[in-house]
Amino acid sequence: MYPNPKPGAEQLAPYAVVADEAFPLKEYILKPYANGGLTREQRIFNYKLTDKNKERKLRCLRIHYCLALFPPALPDGGSLV
Repeated sequence: MYPNPKPGAEQLAPYAVVADEAFPLKEYILKPYANGGLTREQRIFNYKLTDKNKERKLRCLRIHYCLALFPPALPDGGSLV
């Protein structure tokens, strides 16, 4: 599950799926640490992970909003919406 390396990269990084606590722990799933007694590094990891998830959700909302306002035109003059 490794992507092609970027030019000049020395190390490969595996693909990962960002998930929440509802998903089982797998080697390819990134999920936050359970609350309670977390170290500073674990709290920072949780913050960054949930922040990236929020960014992804906002990006999806923007795409759907833009598609609703400006639907792409089809070659025959129709639209998808």
